[in-house]
Amino acid sequence: MIKKGLKIFAISFAVLLLLFISFIYLMYSNFEKLGYADIVNENHNDTIPFYYSNSGHILIDVSLEDDTATYPFILDSGASNIIFNKEDSDIELENNGFSFGIGASGNFFWSGIKKLNKLQLGNLSFENIHLKSVDYNADCFEAYGLIGTGIMRHLVWKIDFENKIIIVSDEIKRDFKNQDVLKFKLSENSFGHQLRLPLKLSDRGQKISTLVDLGSNSNLSIDEDYILADSLSFDSKRFYGSGASGLGDAVDEKFEGRLYLIDTLSFVGSGHSINNFPISAEYNSLNLLGLGFLKNYKTTISWKDDLLLLEPYDSVQNFIGKTAGMGTRFVKQDKRIQISSLTEGTPASKLNLSLGDEILAVNGLSVFNEDEYCDMLHTISGIDTILVEVKRHDTISNVQIIKEPIFRK
Repeated sequence: MIKKGLKIFAISFAVLLLLFISFIYLMYSNFEKLGYADIVNENHNDTIPFYYSNSGHILIDVSLEDDTATYPFILDSGASNIIFNKEDSDIELENNGFSFGIGASGNFFWSGIKKLNKLQLGNLSFENIHLKSVDYNADCFEAYGLIGTGIMRHLVWKIDFENKIIIVSDEIKRDFKNQDVLKFKLSENSFGHQLRLPLKLSDRGQKISTLVDLGSNSNLSIDEDYILADSLSFDSKRFYGSGASGLGDAVDEKFEGRLYLIDTLSFVGSGHSINNFPISAEYNSLNLLGLGFLKNYKTTISWKDDLLLLEPYDSVQNFIGKTAGMGTRFVKQDKRIQISSLTEGTPASKLNLSLGDEILAVNGLSVFNEDEYCDMLHTISGIDTILVEVKRHDTISNVQIIKEPIFRK
């Protein structure tokens, strides 16, 4: 009787183990689909215009299936192809299973996979594309998804930030006007096809593998443990607040970190370094080299060659921008705009503004709904002086915020 019971248990365990292995294999196979796309055109050379979203990301217009309408998608070298499940979206694609994924904050999650038969990008046509399906409805976020590694890795992408064009090709075009071109060898993650570049924050600091990420707006964001573990000492300022944890994540969570001014940022193995380089650091953050850095160069990314080529626009690059030192958000359930983040030692904090303070007007324009809020963000993005009407509890006051460099050197 005991032997029979053990036999039944062994068979049941083997069946469950086989089912588990089959499930993991299916999830991995579905994830693998995100890395491939067939290019229909014989000629893969094209010039594609781009523009910027309210969030500062690169937007390109894309046609899906045989629809003549175009939709703005973010160009993102650090993520898979993604389609956003937005409340106002009328895009309907075929379901094609499920897969696992990793969010911007490093969390694991399950997501649906959508099958796309055809995608038109400029004059280029792609077929047999798969996209992760992710909930995302952030303020003033006009993008419908991400054009990620599943498409980008098949071509060479040369991004001219000054002229707002992207030149795609099969081979690297070495038509550089500036002879001081920086050349960095990258390593590719074969699992997600992300490209990584090794950096050091000081001569005695440890090597940090960073993701070359067009989807990040920062200069460089890192896990703060790298600074603490090496006992490095830099000028710094604390920032804190709450908001979505990253593209593709609909989770609203609190965050806290520090902005550091790095004396010398070194690119391992290249002999190149940058002085007075501001970075952001949070606990358990991903290591991302983003648009704040890349926009100073005509940037070429090639998966086939594992290369990043940077052609400087100016003889000297300045990475220290001006800031008001605060972020805002539109609270949909209350239909009001509030301060959602602050950085110490900046104009906003010196004026004693607080998280949760309500914004009633900016530069004389009342802000009562989401459309007005989005228009306001677009209007003030290039303005250094901002007059803000603020409400705290029952007290209303007017403050003038003059943007300043985040660090002074």
